[in-house]
Amino acid sequence: MQPRFKSELYSSLGLAEYQKGNLDKGIEYVEMAVELNPASARAYNNLGGLYILKNNLVKGEYFLKKAIELDNNMANAYLNLYKIYMSQNRIKEAAVAAEVAYKLGANIDPKQIQYLKQFK
Repeated sequence: MQPRFKSELYSSLGLAEYQKGNLDKGIEYVEMAVELNPASARAYNNLGGLYILKNNLVKGEYFLKKAIELDNNMANAYLNLYKIYMSQNRIKEAAVAAEVAYKLGANIDPKQIQYLKQFK
C-alpha cells in the first residue's frame, strides 16, 4: 500500500478512535499519518483538532498552521484557529482567521465576523 493511502487510513483510524472516546490513541494514529505523508494537510488539520480537544492549544495551533501552509484553502483549519484565538483572547488574530474561514465556506455567523472586524 502506498504511503499516501496508508496515511489516509491512519488519519481515519485516529478520528474513529477519538469518536470511541480514545483521544490519546486517536492522536497516536494521526501522528503516524503525518509521518507517512508529511504533505497531508488533512492529517495535520486532524491532528491540530485532536490536540485542541486535549486542551493542548500550543500543539493544536502549530499543526493547524502547518495544515494551512500545505493547503491555504482549508476552511476547517482556519475555523479551528479562530476557536483557539478566541479562547486565548487573541481577538485580532481571531478576526483574521474567522474572516478567511467564512470566505472559504466555514459555518460562521456573519454578524460575528462584523463584530470581530472592529478589532483588526
